[in-house]
Amino acid sequence: MQGRKAARAPVGLALRAVDFTGDPEGIAALKALYARDRSYVKFLLGEARSNTDYTARFTDEAGRKWAVVFEPRSGNLAIKPEG
Repeated sequence: MQGRKAARAPVGLALRAVDFTGDPEGIAALKALYARDRSYVKFLLGEARSNTDYTARFTDEAGRKWAVVFEPRSGNLAIKPEG
């Protein structure tokens, strides 16, 4: 599938190893957010895992909106553009 890229979570980002899939720009935006505010990213990932629709949203520095979608069967997180 073109445009999908898997990336490993940085150490400390999650309690266990998680694969991030989806838009490479979204993965880069999440990593940049993690570099600025680790506690918020940990909260965001917890929200994705616990929401009824398994989705949490964030906005990058450029104002682009992203969705972090938890995939319960695989345990992976997909990063998708919003709107």
